[in-house]
Amino acid sequence: MQVEGSLASGFIRDLGLNPEESQLSFQPPTSVSIIGSTALHTALHHPGEALVVDVAMQIPEACLFKKAHLNYRYHARRALYLAAIARHLSSPSHAALFGAQELAACQEDPTRPALLLLLPAGSGGQGGTGPVRLRLLPVVSPQTFAAAKLAPDRNSVRAAAKDSPPAPGQQQQQQQAASQVQQPQHLLPTPVYNQGVLHDMVAAVHHAYLRTALAGLPKLVEGVLLLKVWARQQGLGAAAAGGA
Repeated sequence: MQVEGSLASGFIRDLGLNPEESQLSFQPPTSVSIIGSTALHTALHHPGEALVVDVAMQIPEACLFKKAHLNYRYHARRALYLAAIARHLSSPSHAALFGAQELAACQEDPTRPALLLLLPAGSGGQGGTGPVRLRLLPVVSPQTFAAAKLAPDRNSVRAAAKDSPPAPGQQQQQQQAASQVQQPQHLLPTPVYNQGVLHDMVAAVHHAYLRTALAGLPKLVEGVLLLKVWARQQGLGAAAAGGA
């Protein structure tokens, strides 16, 4: 199924890309798995609050390309993939399974949204009656991009400009200037951008590591929950907002 950029045109424009040049050959997720604190039994949940369950959907590598990590092109395809999932789940055949859909920033990064699905009342939570939200997170395999190219000191966002044709005699000068700009030493690092892409690459691997570690240290789960209670009481971070 071909997904056109018009499905997320506003988002893609905000990334500085042309929706008409962005498209995706959709394929089903390579894998779907539950990750995060709920799966690890370290989620801080109070009666009346929605239980948030993180669901990782691995985007097939065929939906991307080798240098998609540059210039928000990965983010555009990630958004199209998520939009295609949202459109499918909003179809009449799935309307009874899921409530309202909502987009939320993943790790407070608006360029990497997650799709929130509210399940019907009685599907889970405290005593099986509290509200449950599925948070669908598009991820990719650790082999999708070279991790070394996403190091904190590397640049992944190149400056681009479209100018009118140069006047005679100016073309060589402009080519020399462009060559100098493209040199790595003149490009500022983009550590926050790089970390966001890396997060999607290692999310499932990181969850597997934590699951193994916690399985061998059952008391650590209780310690994590106590720490989250303290953080909530102090008004710190995600715990204060009920997102721990």
